Amino acid sequence: MYLIRRSNGIYYVEYFDFTTGKSKRISTGTRDKKTAQKFLQSLNPYQQMVDLPKNQISLQDFYDEYLKFVGSTHKILPEVY
Repeated sequence: MYLIRRSNGIYYVEYFDFTTGKSKRISTGTRDKKTAQKFLQSLNPYQQMVDLPKNQISLQDFYDEYLKFVGSTHKILPEVY
């Protein structure tokens, strides 16, 4: 997280949002750099981090889903040993 000053003179806090994969900005609402720095220090750096859902599946479940997907898009040949 860091401060940027836009052409309108207002300072913004720019940070990277891990949930969306994009950088975002929060207005400090001030044109004074010292006040903007205090605003930046008051923010919790982990405030924007959200626990991402843990989609844990077993390897067998993944394999079954993969075969189902491939079967709908490609012809599956019998296994030959």
